[in-house]
Amino acid sequence: MKKSISIVSISILLFSIVTFAGTEQQDMAELKAALTKILPDMDPVINSTPLQGLYEVSVGSNVVYFNKDASLMFEGRLLDIKSGVDLTQASKEEANRRAGPQRLAKLDKIPESEMVIYGDKKSPHTLTVFTDVDCGYCRKLHREMDELNDLGIRVRYLAYPRAGIGSSGYKKLVSVWCAKDRQKAMTDAKSGIKIKSEECDNPVKKQFAMGQEFGVSGTPALILENGTLLPGYAPAKRLLKILQDNKRPVAETVNN
Repeated sequence: MKKSISIVSISILLFSIVTFAGTEQQDMAELKAALTKILPDMDPVINSTPLQGLYEVSVGSNVVYFNKDASLMFEGRLLDIKSGVDLTQASKEEANRRAGPQRLAKLDKIPESEMVIYGDKKSPHTLTVFTDVDCGYCRKLHREMDELNDLGIRVRYLAYPRAGIGSSGYKKLVSVWCAKDRQKAMTDAKSGIKIKSEECDNPVKKQFAMGQEFGVSGTPALILENGTLLPGYAPAKRLLKILQDNKRPVAETVNN
């Protein structure tokens, strides 16, 4: 009798697990369809969470949470209180890693003639930086440019006006990109020297949009050689170690 009850209990448990898994897959499929309408040009990655009915959605390196029909969304951190693990941070790191090859593919399509570059093309390492001219840490990083170049790091700047299109910072970046000597104009602007206002056909809007697509939320934002996005400033010698630890895979190397 007890054996029969045990078999029945196990059967009910297995049925419940299979049913829940099936429902979860259906919910995720429904969410995928809803997100396709909301984000038609994106390819979001959807994962379940420990909280039933709540799903993690990552686009690029951004992680947010939705219910199954995408009628509710929240952006924040999901913490496992028992283990003390920040589940959102772990997911962001994984999403950042996963988005690396896509970032590289898009960066490879940008002609270097549309960048502001410091350093020898034959340098062992290349660091791509989304930058503004007014942010303190952007200026601090730029003051180390000679040291970066001496360490074998070539720096490629892309424009990211933090205050948005049409802002004072945006206009300064346009003037930098339109200057006859972009390197000097960038250095002057980051040194607080007023540069000549210039207008021309320029890639600032396009680069700003790409930064947003990559998940850039502030400057400087560093793109490593394997496509990883590293937010914020790091001193030159530390950047060299970071680049050495995050080399671009040989199979993905593109000859420029």
